[in-house]
Amino acid sequence: MKKVLCYCEMNGATGFGHYSRIDILLKILNLKKIDIITENVNYAKKFFKNHNIIKKKNLFNFIIKNIDKYDLLILDPPYYPKKKKIMKIFQ
Repeated sequence: MKKVLCYCEMNGATGFGHYSRIDILLKILNLKKIDIITENVNYAKKFFKNHNIIKKKNLFNFIIKNIDKYDLLILDPPYYPKKKKIMKIFQ
């Protein structure tokens, strides 16, 4: 696999599970040097060492503009039960 883009978040509202699941998946698939797009850049750089961390400005605009550069897209969006509008976007 040549180029992989992964989206995940970690914060007080979403918890640590999204980063954990993505880390496990990357290890299972033996993926190295992937692009990870997230808002929590500082923590992502510590957690996902040896990967390229991209600060999320607008996830969907970034994907639309760059999707042709990637062979695989992995999305683990955050779950905000009280923010139904945000959840509809990911559905």
